[in-house]
Amino acid sequence: MAGTFLTLAILERRRPLRRSVEPALQRTGRNLAIAALGAVAIHHSNLELPLAIERRLGRVFVTPRMHGIHHSYVHDETDSNWSSGLTMWDWLHGTLKLNVPQSEITIGVPAFRDPNEVTLPKMVALPFEPQRPYWVLPDDGEPMRSGSAARPTQLLP
Repeated sequence: MAGTFLTLAILERRRPLRRSVEPALQRTGRNLAIAALGAVAIHHSNLELPLAIERRLGRVFVTPRMHGIHHSYVHDETDSNWSSGLTMWDWLHGTLKLNVPQSEITIGVPAFRDPNEVTLPKMVALPFEPQRPYWVLPDDGEPMRSGSAARPTQLLP
């Protein structure tokens, strides 16, 4: 009985702390989730920033131009710019690639260029069917881009 009373007394003393700390932690978690969703929404948008601003922001944050390279149908470009939010992860892992002119990027998966192949029913059925090579165009082989003279970390217009 004395042990139960002591436990209740200790819990009662912690309650004010719990009342003040838990809401703050909940607000912090909610704010981090909102920031993460906002970052994903921004870098998946079609927002076109002026090149000067893009160069400054891209040192720290993932920008739509930078992440668009990741969605290119050229395999080497898709395997770059994986970061979501902060570019430090691509800098750290050596996957940062900015030297692709925006006008040359084609977004998508090479094997599925026909819009009739990516309808909702066909996409739902896709995992249950034999797969064709994703990186091969239906008639032309794998899409490639000639090497750029610019450094991979040099942002091109």
